Amino acid sequence: MKRLFVVVILVLFDLVIKRWMDAQMDLDEVIQVIPGWLEWNLLYNEGITGGRLSSVSWVIIPLQTIILSWIFLWWSIPHDSKKKLRNLAFILVISGGLGNFIDRLFLGHVIDFIHIEGRSGIFNIADVYILLGFIALAIWTFSAREEPQYS
Repeated sequence: MKRLFVVVILVLFDLVIKRWMDAQMDLDEVIQVIPGWLEWNLLYNEGITGGRLSSVSWVIIPLQTIILSWIFLWWSIPHDSKKKLRNLAFILVISGGLGNFIDRLFLGHVIDFIHIEGRSGIFNIADVYILLGFIALAIWTFSAREEPQYS
Protein backbone atom coordinates (compact mmCIF):
# COMPACT_ATOMS: atom_id res chain seq x y z
CA MET A 1 0.00 0.00 0.00
CA LYS A 2 2.91 2.37 0.73
CA ARG A 3 4.23 1.73 -2.76
CA LEU A 4 0.98 2.86 -4.38
CA PHE A 5 0.92 5.95 -2.16
CA VAL A 6 4.40 6.88 -3.41
CA VAL A 7 3.25 6.36 -7.01
CA VAL A 8 0.28 8.69 -6.43
CA ILE A 9 2.54 11.37 -4.89
CA LEU A 10 5.06 11.16 -7.76
CA VAL A 11 2.32 11.30 -10.41
CA LEU A 12 0.70 14.30 -8.72
CA PHE A 13 4.06 16.08 -8.50
CA ASP A 14 4.67 15.48 -12.22
CA LEU A 15 1.18 16.64 -13.22
CA VAL A 16 1.26 19.75 -11.03
CA ILE A 17 4.67 20.82 -12.37
CA LYS A 18 3.62 20.24 -15.99
CA ARG A 19 0.38 22.20 -15.54
CA TRP A 20 2.25 24.99 -13.75
CA MET A 21 4.84 25.24 -16.53
CA ASP A 22 2.02 25.27 -19.09
CA ALA A 23 0.30 28.14 -17.23
CA GLN A 24 3.53 30.14 -16.84
CA MET A 25 4.94 29.82 -20.36
CA ASP A 26 3.83 30.29 -23.94
CA LEU A 27 4.16 27.41 -26.37
CA ASP A 28 7.72 27.26 -27.78
CA GLU A 29 8.90 29.91 -25.29
CA VAL A 30 12.46 29.37 -24.08
CA ILE A 31 13.70 30.40 -20.63
CA GLN A 32 17.38 30.01 -19.74
CA VAL A 33 17.64 28.31 -16.34
CA ILE A 34 21.37 27.59 -16.28
CA PRO A 35 22.91 29.39 -19.28
CA GLY A 36 24.70 27.03 -21.64
CA TRP A 37 23.26 23.94 -19.98
CA LEU A 38 19.56 23.90 -18.98
CA GLU A 39 16.52 25.68 -20.35
CA TRP A 40 12.74 25.44 -20.14
CA ASN A 41 11.13 25.13 -23.59
CA LEU A 42 7.38 24.45 -23.55
CA LEU A 43 6.25 21.89 -26.12
CA TYR A 44 3.11 19.81 -26.62
CA ASN A 45 4.18 16.33 -27.68
CA GLU A 46 1.43 14.32 -29.39
CA GLY A 47 3.74 11.39 -30.02
CA ILE A 48 6.31 9.58 -27.95
CA THR A 49 10.02 10.27 -27.44
CA GLY A 50 10.85 13.26 -29.60
CA GLY A 51 7.42 13.37 -31.25
CA ARG A 52 7.70 9.97 -32.91
CA LEU A 53 4.38 8.35 -33.86
CA SER A 54 2.51 11.68 -33.65
CA SER A 55 0.78 10.83 -36.94
CA VAL A 56 -0.77 7.77 -35.30
CA SER A 57 -1.31 9.20 -31.82
CA TRP A 58 -4.57 7.23 -31.50
CA VAL A 59 -2.41 4.08 -31.09
CA ILE A 60 -0.42 5.46 -28.15
CA ILE A 61 -3.12 5.34 -25.43
CA PRO A 62 -4.09 1.66 -26.01
CA LEU A 63 -0.42 0.71 -26.37
CA GLN A 64 0.50 2.59 -23.20
CA THR A 65 -2.40 0.92 -21.35
CA ILE A 66 -1.07 -2.51 -22.31
CA ILE A 67 2.52 -1.63 -21.38
CA LEU A 68 1.58 -0.10 -18.01
CA SER A 69 -0.63 -3.10 -17.18
CA TRP A 70 2.19 -5.49 -18.04
CA ILE A 71 4.70 -3.54 -15.92
CA PHE A 72 2.25 -3.41 -12.99
CA LEU A 73 1.68 -7.19 -13.21
CA TRP A 74 5.43 -7.83 -13.39
CA TRP A 75 5.86 -5.63 -10.31
CA SER A 76 3.35 -7.77 -8.42
CA ILE A 77 5.49 -10.93 -8.82
CA PRO A 78 7.30 -11.39 -5.48
CA HIS A 79 11.11 -11.42 -5.40
CA ASP A 80 13.37 -11.78 -2.40
CA SER A 81 16.65 -10.19 -3.42
CA LYS A 82 17.28 -6.45 -3.57
CA LYS A 83 13.57 -5.76 -3.05
CA LYS A 84 14.06 -2.05 -2.35
CA LEU A 85 15.86 -1.38 -5.63
CA ARG A 86 13.24 -3.39 -7.56
CA ASN A 87 10.39 -1.50 -5.89
CA LEU A 88 12.06 1.84 -6.56
CA ALA A 89 12.49 0.90 -10.22
CA PHE A 90 8.86 -0.06 -10.66
CA ILE A 91 7.58 2.92 -8.67
CA LEU A 92 9.51 5.28 -10.95
CA VAL A 93 8.55 3.59 -14.24
CA ILE A 94 4.87 3.29 -13.31
CA SER A 95 4.74 6.88 -11.99
CA GLY A 96 6.30 8.28 -15.15
CA GLY A 97 4.12 6.17 -17.39
CA LEU A 98 0.95 7.19 -15.55
CA GLY A 99 1.89 10.89 -15.57
CA ASN A 100 2.32 10.90 -19.34
CA PHE A 101 -0.71 8.62 -19.83
CA ILE A 102 -2.95 11.04 -17.91
CA ASP A 103 -1.71 13.94 -20.06
CA ARG A 104 -2.46 12.03 -23.26
CA LEU A 105 -5.85 10.88 -22.03
CA PHE A 106 -7.10 14.30 -20.89
CA LEU A 107 -5.10 16.75 -23.01
CA GLY A 108 -4.36 14.74 -26.17
CA HIS A 109 -0.65 15.46 -25.76
CA VAL A 110 2.14 15.40 -23.20
CA ILE A 111 3.52 18.64 -21.79
CA ASP A 112 7.31 18.66 -22.21
CA PHE A 113 9.48 21.53 -21.03
CA ILE A 114 12.99 20.41 -19.97
CA HIS A 115 15.78 20.85 -22.50
CA ILE A 116 19.48 20.21 -21.95
CA GLU A 117 21.41 22.40 -24.36
CA GLY A 118 23.49 20.53 -26.89
CA ARG A 119 21.14 17.54 -26.74
CA SER A 120 18.15 16.87 -28.92
CA GLY A 121 14.76 16.37 -27.36
CA ILE A 122 12.58 18.08 -24.81
CA PHE A 123 11.22 16.04 -21.91
CA ASN A 124 9.41 16.28 -18.58
CA ILE A 125 9.63 14.96 -15.02
CA ALA A 126 7.68 11.80 -15.91
CA ASP A 127 10.32 11.02 -18.53
CA VAL A 128 13.04 11.44 -15.89
CA TYR A 129 11.15 9.00 -13.62
CA ILE A 130 11.01 6.46 -16.47
CA LEU A 131 14.70 6.82 -17.30
CA LEU A 132 15.82 6.49 -13.67
CA GLY A 133 13.40 3.59 -13.17
CA PHE A 134 14.80 1.66 -16.12
CA ILE A 135 18.35 2.30 -14.91
CA ALA A 136 17.41 0.96 -11.45
CA LEU A 137 15.62 -1.99 -13.07
CA ALA A 138 18.70 -2.81 -15.15
CA ILE A 139 20.92 -2.65 -12.06
CA TRP A 140 18.48 -4.88 -10.15
CA THR A 141 18.16 -7.34 -13.06
CA PHE A 142 21.90 -7.78 -13.45
CA SER A 143 22.55 -7.99 -9.69
CA ALA A 144 19.67 -10.38 -8.76
CA ARG A 145 20.78 -14.01 -8.82
CA GLU A 146 17.63 -15.95 -7.99
CA GLU A 147 14.48 -16.82 -9.87
CA PRO A 148 11.18 -15.10 -9.02
CA GLN A 149 8.88 -16.81 -6.50
CA TYR A 150 5.51 -17.49 -8.17
CA SER A 151 2.57 -18.15 -5.88
